[in-house]
Order: sequence, then C-alpha cells, then structure tokens
Amino acid sequence: MAETWWVRGALRFLEMKRVGILAAALLSFPLILPGAALEPGDSFPAMEGRTLDNKSDRKLPDEADGKPFFAVFVFSREARDELKDWSTALLEHGEADGAEVFQIPVLARAPWFMRGMLRRDIRDDAPESVHDTFFLLNDDYKLWKERLGADDFSYVYVAAVSAEGRLLGVCAESFSDAAFKSCLRRVAKD
Repeated sequence: MAETWWVRGALRFLEMKRVGILAAALLSFPLILPGAALEPGDSFPAMEGRTLDNKSDRKLPDEADGKPFFAVFVFSREARDELKDWSTALLEHGEADGAEVFQIPVLARAPWFMRGMLRRDIRDDAPESVHDTFFLLNDDYKLWKERLGADDFSYVYVAAVSAEGRLLGVCAESFSDAAFKSCLRRVAKD
C-alpha cells in the first residue's frame, strides 16, 4: 500500500513539474521574441504613445497613413539638442519626399512622478506646429532599447520606415550635415 501511494505521489509531482516547465517556457517565449534587434526588411512593430497635449493616444505605424516615415527616438535629456537637429533636417527632407517624421521621447526611464514635468518641458520647448508629431513613450523602454540597438544615449536613434511598414535602417550618430546625408544614403531604397 505504501509503495502505491509513493509511486502515485511521484507521478503527480513529475506531471506538475512538466506542466510547470511547459508553462514557464510558453510564458517566457513572448518576452524573448519581441525584444530582438530590428533588421532592415523587418516589419516595424506597432507602438502606442501619448501626444504632447496628453489628450490622445496615437499608434505607429497607423499614424503614417501608408506613407514612409522617420521615427526619431531619444532616450535621454542629454540628447535633446540632437533630437532638434535631426528632426529639423528630417522634417525639411520629409516635406520634399512626402515622408512623415515622428519624434519619440522615451520617458519610461524617468520616475513616473517626473513624467508630467518632462512632458511640459518638451511641450514648452517644441514649436506648436510639431506637437502632433510627438509620441511620448511611457512604457517598453528596455524593449525599444533592444530593438534599436541603443547603447549610447547621447545620440538619437533614427528609424527609417517604408510606406509598406518595413524598416529600412537605423542611424545613431551625432548630427552633422555629413552624418545626415550618410544616414539618408544608408536607408535609401534601391
């Protein structure tokens, strides 16, 4: 009798262990895949952010309405001037080529109680004409850091995306006319 109880208990334990291992594997699988670095040709992942007026959520790539676009990510306050320089140059270039430019400050690293102040600083600093091009990203800091290969926060990360929603490339370097032209050449379609 005692042997039967022990065997049944061991089998139940092994079944629970198998179920636990399977559940852990299934739950961790989605956490591994989305963070993979984006490569040219990959679909640009959907993202959601608040506008500068904090009144509406916006989604990329839906907001681009089938147009090519540049998503300019900034991960630190130190790169704020870089954001202005890259965005200004891209807006001028985009108007000529019909591309949209979206500016994406990643606020997720900041403590939640500071985000309102940061949003106001950005809103006060940015011309009103570009307020609707901002997405304030309050979540997924690590995910986007991995996707863009962001390892130096003194740069902005410019993701060029085709009208079909495919990533053309990512540029990350200090702004200069030469860097801007080099970035455009790297992400240009054939």
